Amino acid sequence: MQALTEAKNHALVLKDAVIERAAQGIINSFCGCAGERCMALPVVVVENSVADKLIEAVTRMAKEVNLGLAYDKNTGLVRWSIKDTRNMFLAG
Repeated sequence: MQALTEAKNHALVLKDAVIERAAQGIINSFCGCAGERCMALPVVVVENSVADKLIEAVTRMAKEVNLGLAYDKNTGLVRWSIKDTRNMFLAG
C-alpha cells in the first residue's frame, strides 16, 4: 500500500487499457505540463500484466519528443532548466 496524497492527478493503467493511447496520455502529461501544472501526472500505477508493454511504448514515445525552444513548432518539450533558453523565451 502507498499513500500518495498529493493534490494532483494519478494514472491507473489496467490490463484492458489501449497501451498506445495510455502511453500517449502519459507523454502528453509530462511534455505539455512538465510536471508543473495541476494536469501533470506525478504517479502512474500499472497492472503487472501490461507494465512491460507500457514501459516500452512510453520509452519509445519519449525518445521521439523534440526538446527545444517554445516558439519552434517542432518542439515537444521546452528546456526551462537552461538559463539562456528561459531568458530568451521570457524576453519575447
